[in-house]
Amino acid sequence: MLPRPYHRRLRISVGTGGNPESSVRTGLLGLPVVYAVIGGQPERFKPLVDLYRRAGEAGEHAPEDLHVTMGGVGLIAKNSQDAKETFFPYWMETMRYGSEARGWPLPTRAHYDEYTRDANSLLVGSPQEIADRLITVGKLVGADRYAMQMDWSGVPHPVVMNAIELLGTEVLPQVRKEFS
Repeated sequence: MLPRPYHRRLRISVGTGGNPESSVRTGLLGLPVVYAVIGGQPERFKPLVDLYRRAGEAGEHAPEDLHVTMGGVGLIAKNSQDAKETFFPYWMETMRYGSEARGWPLPTRAHYDEYTRDANSLLVGSPQEIADRLITVGKLVGADRYAMQMDWSGVPHPVVMNAIELLGTEVLPQVRKEFS
């Protein structure tokens, strides 16, 4: 198998949108978990992470083998307003599809502005905003990793590549420093 796993076994995670049964089952199995936060605040997943860790302990798994990844959507740009203006039409396209497919009410620009304020629910903003938010969520929830999807509904490749560069050069060093 290539590439080879990092450690003694291949790390395969169980993804969940946040129901308690998935957290318990995954913890009992001792598998890593990914919480998909595609709407709402990551903080609301803390009780589920705690449940996952308790189930892992009940399943006699070592705490260091119980990995948590928080996953969400967002975009990073040099300044916050550019990130928010750039991401909005792509986010709205996804919301439009969800609204039609699932019967959700279509959110407004005011909703979007609230979700992106201080990278609250959507990780959209400047490198400093995103670093601050990842640190806050990491400390509260105890996540090992954060997976951020930035190419929602066709965000242009150069914009995504710039966001990835900012993530690696400006956000990640701050987060690593805080957790080292």
